[in-house]
Amino acid sequence: MTLELSSDEIRSLMHMVSLALYVAEANQDPACAGELDSMQVVADKIFEAGWKEGHRDIAEYDAVRGQYMLREAYETDSVYAKSIQEFEDDFFWGELASALAERDAKLKGGHKLDPVELSERLQDLEDQYLDHFTDHGVDHLRLIHPQPHQ
Repeated sequence: MTLELSSDEIRSLMHMVSLALYVAEANQDPACAGELDSMQVVADKIFEAGWKEGHRDIAEYDAVRGQYMLREAYETDSVYAKSIQEFEDDFFWGELASALAERDAKLKGGHKLDPVELSERLQDLEDQYLDHFTDHGVDHLRLIHPQPHQ
């Protein structure tokens, strides 16, 4: 299969592939290694096409590894870097709000609610936490260490 892509479309594809590769590389499951290797092969082909098309601000050839890869400057100063940072921030705050909402719902008898009411209550709590984090970050969070059992 051959794709007919413009230079701008190849550039966009390089951005998309780099983001997908970032997510895939977070997978440390040895059972997935073969699939991850296949993804790297595809990424290498996309980066090579982009490099040949002149998008050398994104990719470079690493002779030692024998593959095309993202340039360090691209990984730190580009739409890629900004997208990764936003994703990680949103994910962190969302997971923290979700975990705290679930904890609070359990403490307040959430197990007694029907699933629809529980879902609404959890969403309300998450929204409250996200609003608070937006205004105050973690300034008001305190970790209380339980006393060890004696």
